[in-house]
Amino acid sequence: MNREATDSQDLPFLQTLTLLIIDDDGELRTWMETVLSPMTKELHSAADAEQATMLFKEHTPDLVITDVNMPGSGGLELATEIKAFDPDIPVLLITGYDDATTLQQAIEIGIDGYLAKPLTVESVMQALAKPLRSLQNNRDLKQQTALLEMYHAAAEEERDLVSDLMERMMQPIERRDERFDYWVAPTDAVSGDLICIHYANNGTLFIMAADSTGHGLPAALNLLPINQVFYRMVDKGFPVSAIAEEMNRVIKEQSPADRFVAATLASIDFRNRIIDICNGGNPPTFLIDDSGEVVHSFASGQLPLGILGGESFTASNEIYRWEQPLQLVLFSDGMTDAENESGIAFDERGIIEALKQSTQDKRVTHVVEAVQTHLGERHAHDDISIIVANCEL
Repeated sequence: MNREATDSQDLPFLQTLTLLIIDDDGELRTWMETVLSPMTKELHSAADAEQATMLFKEHTPDLVITDVNMPGSGGLELATEIKAFDPDIPVLLITGYDDATTLQQAIEIGIDGYLAKPLTVESVMQALAKPLRSLQNNRDLKQQTALLEMYHAAAEEERDLVSDLMERMMQPIERRDERFDYWVAPTDAVSGDLICIHYANNGTLFIMAADSTGHGLPAALNLLPINQVFYRMVDKGFPVSAIAEEMNRVIKEQSPADRFVAATLASIDFRNRIIDICNGGNPPTFLIDDSGEVVHSFASGQLPLGILGGESFTASNEIYRWEQPLQLVLFSDGMTDAENESGIAFDERGIIEALKQSTQDKRVTHVVEAVQTHLGERHAHDDISIIVANCEL
């Protein structure tokens, strides 16, 4: 056998692999060791299947080259065991003759290539080329999969963290108050819609219905600073207009330029029966009577928070005094924009109709059922939220 000159740089991936060679021909085995050892990370050789099995268990090679005919268990039997252990480990057969039965058995086992005697460096390299590509592709795929799983796990952890923060924002004790009911449905794991409710020291109920640009984690993060502003300023007795202006300042200073928040701030003074509303970029807020009819609508009077800065932004509020039991209905545009399979939006008309068909204590439940029926099998493309608060006499 002639050893032909070869350059290990032609197959750099081979230098990262562990190979196992099995052949009872000592001269051939030594020749292959001499040729392949400089090109591989590790190379082990065995004279029979029994020794090969021990080496395989100890080193778990990336690629196996075995002779077909050996004393005891032959190459086909050994290849069958290897493929049963890991079908992705390439196995090459060394054979000195053509045998249709042997070839058929090899195909059934899943042999990855053949080396025909007499061997040359060129023939060995040619036989290795295809399984090496397969190994490299598999390794790249596993690395990419592991990387994606790592990114996915990190993203899930971030979403869980923000979701927990968002849940904590909506103070649990007050959420059980019979004066209001609400529903938030995120289109992602984390919602970009936020509803906050808080009582001032004088008993006035404050509500914030905020809808951040986009949805999911980026939208939710934009809501964190204004949540703190809301609770702090309600506790200090500020009106909704002052709260809106401070929120606008915080968002403008702390959020990216393309991030803003549509927000409706409402205060319900039960003692004086006065509603004070500041709507910036949200759909209109409805006041409805016992029958669900809209008796007043609070339209958006300003741009969403975070667009204008400094003295350019002045909150616009509207005050209403009620003389009969009413309910205040706030909702995000995710509800009005919810489209069915025909591309028809639920719209404000859908909300109004659902409110008319519901009883006073089931407003939110009925609207939710109506929008879900409207969506059908279609998934909402934006976060959806609604809150209904009772304005009592």
